Amino acid sequence: MTAAGRVWFFLLVFAPVFSWGIPPFESLYESKYGYRVNCTLCHLQNDWSLNHYGDAILALGASSDTMKNLEKIDVDKDGFATNREIEAKSNPGDASSTPEDPGLWLLEIVPIKPPLKSMALVFPQAVAFSTFEKKLSAIQMNQLEKIAGAKNIEDIDHYGVVFLAKGRDGVVGGSCYVSLRETSSKGAEMHIFFLSADPNGRIRDVDVVHSDRKILNAPDFLKRFRGLYPGEVLTMQLPKSINKKLAESIRIEFAKRAAHVDLLIGP
Repeated sequence: MTAAGRVWFFLLVFAPVFSWGIPPFESLYESKYGYRVNCTLCHLQNDWSLNHYGDAILALGASSDTMKNLEKIDVDKDGFATNREIEAKSNPGDASSTPEDPGLWLLEIVPIKPPLKSMALVFPQAVAFSTFEKKLSAIQMNQLEKIAGAKNIEDIDHYGVVFLAKGRDGVVGGSCYVSLRETSSKGAEMHIFFLSADPNGRIRDVDVVHSDRKILNAPDFLKRFRGLYPGEVLTMQLPKSINKKLAESIRIEFAKRAAHVDLLIGP
């Protein structure tokens, strides 16, 4: 195994659990590189599985440091390092998009839309739904640190993407995706949830979007978060069948996303 291979193996096997995923990752990418991208940065368009860049982000975590480390690597094996592709605005995860011929991928920026059916079930009093994106202020980040702990704050947490549920008299709640990455000897795995909360951050509902873990799909597991505030989520007990590292990540990420709803749309 080469030195690079040993580093990659170490990161895959021994890296801790972190948050992972978009839509906040799109905001992080735009902040770092100066232009907006779409889902095909990390996903194949035909079946939405991960491409090479998405695999790397999943394995190493969605952070500025990861993105910087990938800049010198030809992730999609098209003959061009990632930083060259970024400068030319070609897709670093798609070998058919190169600095010499970027293609049309940036012309297909689709606005992030709220999942109407899911939100209508949670907020039946809502008459309209919309997407709200915002970078948290220094004051808001300080509040988030107080809730989740400064050591648990990641680069992606600076960017909030909340789907608003609007009633006749104002916003009645908000929803957001919660994405987790778990690494083991089998590699990296992602778990994605959809969390809805009142404007004060009190969780109304949690639904699973993707996870191969049976326990994480169980209705009894998902229901236990209902009615909890971010601080209560951090101290709740989870089933012993969930390993300690993943359980801690679930508590932290759910608390942070519920707090996002509170900080971004609360009174």
